[in-house]
Amino acid sequence: MNLSGGVDNLEIEKEREVPMKKSSASNVNQQEWPVLAICYDFDKTLSPRNMQEFGLIQKLGYADTGQGFKRFWDEVNNFSQQNKVGKYLAGMYYVVAKMFEKHVEVSADSFARYGAKVKLHEGVATWFDRIRKYGDRHKVKVEHYIISAGFKEMLNGVRVGKKTLDKVVDRIYASSFFFGRNGKDVWPATVIDYTGKTQMLYRIKKNMMDENDENVNNPVEKERIPFQNMIYIGDSETDVPCMKIVKEHGGVSIGVYSPTTANKDRIIAMMRDGRISFYTPASYTAGSDIEKLVKLIIDKTEKIARYEREQEKMVTEFDRELKKIDDSKIALKSPANQSERNGKAASEHTFEYDLGHYRELLNRQSTFLSPCLSKDFDMHNHLLDSTSGQIALGSDIEKHRIRFSLCGHEYDSYRWPLFHSFDNDTSGA
Repeated sequence: MNLSGGVDNLEIEKEREVPMKKSSASNVNQQEWPVLAICYDFDKTLSPRNMQEFGLIQKLGYADTGQGFKRFWDEVNNFSQQNKVGKYLAGMYYVVAKMFEKHVEVSADSFARYGAKVKLHEGVATWFDRIRKYGDRHKVKVEHYIISAGFKEMLNGVRVGKKTLDKVVDRIYASSFFFGRNGKDVWPATVIDYTGKTQMLYRIKKNMMDENDENVNNPVEKERIPFQNMIYIGDSETDVPCMKIVKEHGGVSIGVYSPTTANKDRIIAMMRDGRISFYTPASYTAGSDIEKLVKLIIDKTEKIARYEREQEKMVTEFDRELKKIDDSKIALKSPANQSERNGKAASEHTFEYDLGHYRELLNRQSTFLSPCLSKDFDMHNHLLDSTSGQIALGSDIEKHRIRFSLCGHEYDSYRWPLFHSFDNDTSGA
């Protein structure tokens, strides 16, 4: 789905024109807000070119042109293939080798200085703060994560307005170097490739942020940010594994393309293959297509959170009301007395159960819920009088049950405290 020309018709809250409606969400503690993680590739997603092309490659002796950049990356690919070195490891090695060859300082500070020269797509300078504030107004905690195969030391130096990138996003996952004390021993500390990117999604999901935390492979009792609360934004085939994981698990994957060239070939292919949910130009200005889309997703996240809170409240209230019911509401009609019932098989019994009060409870929540009240009797000889709310059963009590399906929870009559009085009247019930 291309948002170009289409988002303007979607209803998005006008921040200055439509006041926020008062709701139960207004009283929700900030710790209870849903968390929405927006994960970004960097090169050609937030920046128009590869980060090394804003001064570092030129310093290594390559022309400041498309042909010069192509020549450098062709050499990296050839080195990778000839020496059977992974593409991303080859890139890290080749850059450092060329820096030593050209007597360019190799250090974290040096990379950060080149990172400061990186240009960003229009609107990125205010994007992170703008989207975070919109989330705050809608009781959604927005977190920003960079997941890049580029160099972390350069990303730390990228200027976003008056701050550096590492100060405006929640975390940067990227390939990084280990620098020895003598300034000459340089080694890859972390390499982020196709599969490395997907691992970072799971770290964010499970709240195991340290790249070296091996517990990421272990199950967790509760996921802090499930995939359905994630957005992944990328531009190329290297992002496909992340895009697919997020999209297939209920999140949103967005493909972006250059607003300058407007070349959509790769993005169209991703959309055709079901890798992404939307595609837009990589323009992050106020009122842009991608801003409108992300705001819609924030709105959706807030509404789902409200819905889930209402579900929990409904189940809690339902259980509480059940416990209040007086045993006199339920009458066991039988000609046999207690001793007779214990001595022989129970004869036909009629259970009178007033369902009107619970129907009223359910109706009060109809705005948020669509509960289903159903019956399931294992034995024959049963009758439901829907008008009076009476249920007449035959044969053994323990083999009969009334099942209510409410908000995804199933309740059996003989397990409820409401029916506890029957446990004393029948063996094994």
